[in-house]
Amino acid sequence: MAQSQFDFSVELKRQLQRKILLLIIVFLVVFTVINLLFSFIIFPVSVVSESMAPEYSSGSRVFVAVTNGEKPMFWQKQDIVRGSVVYLNPDFSEYKGWLPELGKMFGNFFLFQNYNTILEGGISANADTLRRVVGMPGDTIYMKNYELYVKPAGESHFLTESEMAQITYETSIEGSTAHDGRIGVPQEMDEIVLGDNEYFLLADNRVFSIDSRFYGPVKASQIKGVAVWRFFPFN
Repeated sequence: MAQSQFDFSVELKRQLQRKILLLIIVFLVVFTVINLLFSFIIFPVSVVSESMAPEYSSGSRVFVAVTNGEKPMFWQKQDIVRGSVVYLNPDFSEYKGWLPELGKMFGNFFLFQNYNTILEGGISANADTLRRVVGMPGDTIYMKNYELYVKPAGESHFLTESEMAQITYETSIEGSTAHDGRIGVPQEMDEIVLGDNEYFLLADNRVFSIDSRFYGPVKASQIKGVAVWRFFPFN
């Protein structure tokens, strides 16, 4: 028996519905996989300030390996060492609810990046940001002329951060000659001793950036990841 035009129309509708359902399922699977990847393994960050210049200047894109300084998972092999750059949130108290978090997840999915929300010039103390590890748990540290001096636990002498670092890096104090050390970001700091689970973090741009000189040492739980590869710009 020949099928009617109505039967063809119904079948076309069913095929369209199946295709739409398949597209929705594929989207949800891809969305879930990417967000699991970003949450537990590695995620991209867009740098929007000059606080970590010259290594990570504004406009740079960098992959950050997820880590947990207190209880790392078996696949989280990235150690936090002197001189490494870490991604952190200085203040966990600003939870904005599930709806903004879901919106952020969708933004990360479509734009393939987590935005570093630190404001231009590095002046936000509560924003997610990249910072350099210069003090490790147990260290005694002080600062003079924007350079940190470090005495590890059990040692008797101070060395500069560059002598202690396991990774070579550059810092910038451009504009420091006109900077008034009594206001803004301090260029000197009295001795402090870091606790068992504390890290002291500094921006590479030492003059105009917010770091541990303001919000103090950070706990390992506040460190979300370690920068492993700058993939843009290509030079």
